[in-house]
Amino acid sequence: MKSSFLILSTFLFCMIVACKSSQPGYGSSASAKTDTSSNINNPDPAIDLADHLRTVPGLSVSGQGRYAKVEVRGMTSFAAGTQPLFVVDGSQITGGLDEVYSLVSVADIRNIRVLKNPADIGIYGLRGSNGVIEINLK
Repeated sequence: MKSSFLILSTFLFCMIVACKSSQPGYGSSASAKTDTSSNINNPDPAIDLADHLRTVPGLSVSGQGRYAKVEVRGMTSFAAGTQPLFVVDGSQITGGLDEVYSLVSVADIRNIRVLKNPADIGIYGLRGSNGVIEINLK
């Protein structure tokens, strides 16, 4: 019964976000939109990926290296954990930061973008409910 309630409430939340983001004028004007995404362009390859993520406002990074725990502050999910979704060149990564470390070298990264706004993370559905960290490669 409890899991059915969680699934239903999560579904309703996603539907509300999708409906609100599809309305004309919702976040479309540059003057009215508050940008809650953060970007890191051309990160220094001499610095660890976890250390780059520490510099992003709104991210909480604890630990070092590939085993660091990354959380988007203020984001919570009913059904999932607290780890954000990592997306590398449009592909969703299921293993978190540890998996990203094995797939990507910091020297190959062109841009890191952190999405926290419900209108931005809505395209990722439930998996993006804890925030999304998009990594674009060179």
